[in-house]
Amino acid sequence: MGADLYIKSKADPDAEVVRKMHKNGEFENFVPKKLKDGVYLYYFRDSYNDYNLAWIAGKCYLLDFKKDPEAFLRALANVTDERIEWYYKIIYNRAEEPPEGIFDETDEERMRVFEVIESLIRGLAEEPVTDEEFQEIIDYVKGKRDYLKHVMTGFQSVIRAWF
Repeated sequence: MGADLYIKSKADPDAEVVRKMHKNGEFENFVPKKLKDGVYLYYFRDSYNDYNLAWIAGKCYLLDFKKDPEAFLRALANVTDERIEWYYKIIYNRAEEPPEGIFDETDEERMRVFEVIESLIRGLAEEPVTDEEFQEIIDYVKGKRDYLKHVMTGFQSVIRAWF
């Protein structure tokens, strides 16, 4: 289960970040398709598991995406490295409180992030992971974020969304 999005964008389909996501098996069945006038159709999947960018950003597809798809996707694309790292430290019981400055948002958003972690994710991460596995998880999510950030550089519209 997850959110499946088809995004029209003028972003370069031959960029390294796009090739990397396809090479790693993410989105391997959907190479950006050329439409017309330099516009491409990109696929983005955000699974409802502990790799979900929306949860890391404190967002919800059903509520926030429907209000403003572009703003929602830009929020996901701009999640900081520090926030991603903190999120996984919380999940894997390697930290408790976020470092100073990680939340520029409202207290309401902070509470949403904690609620998501408590209600949906902690159970997924009951098994301890090695430092190497931990870093692989973080690198994977950063790559997914970087892919979306690239797509958003030439954002035109979301033409289909399922969640």
